[in-house]
Amino acid sequence: MRQAPPLARAPHYPVTAGVGLLALGTTLLWFAGYDIDALTLSYQAFGSEPWRLVTSALPHIDILHILFNLYWLWVFGTYVEEKWGHPRTFLLFLVLAAGSGAAEYAVFSGGVGLSGVGYGLFGLLWIAGKHDPEHAEVVDSQTAMVFIGWFFLCIAATAVDAMNVANVAHGAGAVLGGLVGWAVGSRGAKRIAAGVATAAAFALMLAAGGPFRPAVNITGGGLDRELAAHEALEDDDYERALDIYDEILADYGDNARWHFNRGVTLARMGRYGDALDAYEKAAELEPGNEKFQQTVDELRAWMQSMHLELQ
Repeated sequence: MRQAPPLARAPHYPVTAGVGLLALGTTLLWFAGYDIDALTLSYQAFGSEPWRLVTSALPHIDILHILFNLYWLWVFGTYVEEKWGHPRTFLLFLVLAAGSGAAEYAVFSGGVGLSGVGYGLFGLLWIAGKHDPEHAEVVDSQTAMVFIGWFFLCIAATAVDAMNVANVAHGAGAVLGGLVGWAVGSRGAKRIAAGVATAAAFALMLAAGGPFRPAVNITGGGLDRELAAHEALEDDDYERALDIYDEILADYGDNARWHFNRGVTLARMGRYGDALDAYEKAAELEPGNEKFQQTVDELRAWMQSMHLELQ
């Protein structure tokens, strides 16, 4: 395996060193209690706040998490930056972070950390080394076994609830990196094919995390948007809350709690007839829920006492 350069040479690798410092600083701020919600993945990453796709790679869960990722970022990232320059390395980091993060969010609820980037760099250099002797010694067989073994160990640990690991990000990062490595190590038509495959895989990951998430997410989806709607409701931003509830109901289908909270929003907006409809839908979906039915009865009775029209 390639020996990483000493840390004293960090100025020669501004992209790798800069990303590492940003990750360390963000993680320390998180540990200190600062709110980093604006950096993490949510549905907003696929709308008005796309930076979340990249910045979600900066915070880390604990010391071991960030030390592991920073070590491999330095080992692999400095090689990539030395071989292909600063701009290409920066673009590569962006693609690996965004693609792996979007894939994790598509299937689960998103994660944090540079693991997707680390696995992407591993995949790139491992596959490139198999196609081009120039890169063959960067990732030796022992290093490959460490990454492959850790990948499956993390899946097992997640399955038994020993750890909560962003395994999809690991896999997606490795796939993206491997495709880039195929392009790097190939020539002619094969390089073009690898480039097309890389672009297609990246686009698919973004699409899966965005418009196609309701079809692929296995956690029920909508939770982050529901939280955003709740925050908007608490801030008295009723129009935004209503828009969010309408969106998640359109994307994920009927849900009694969402209909009920939509009713709360409409009632606060003074749209009592629409609120009653929403409450009735919630009670219909969960006929045994006493709270839902009681709210329907109370609002109906109040509207009658106020001589408001019942729809």
